[in-house]
Amino acid sequence: MFSITVRDHMMVAHSFRGEIFGPAQRLHGATFVVDATFRRPELDDDNIVVDIGLATS
Repeated sequence: MFSITVRDHMMVAHSFRGEIFGPAQRLHGATFVVDATFRRPELDDDNIVVDIGLATS
């Protein structure tokens, strides 16, 4: 089994409506880290698991 993991991040800004959310009603943000692992039992003819350019997009 062969695998490769690609890591990227995304930042979001949002707010919530309603008094129940207190200060979160104002615009605030969060950053998420995403790990995507691609696996295959055999490498392709070029000894590649996945095109890294496609994996990051």
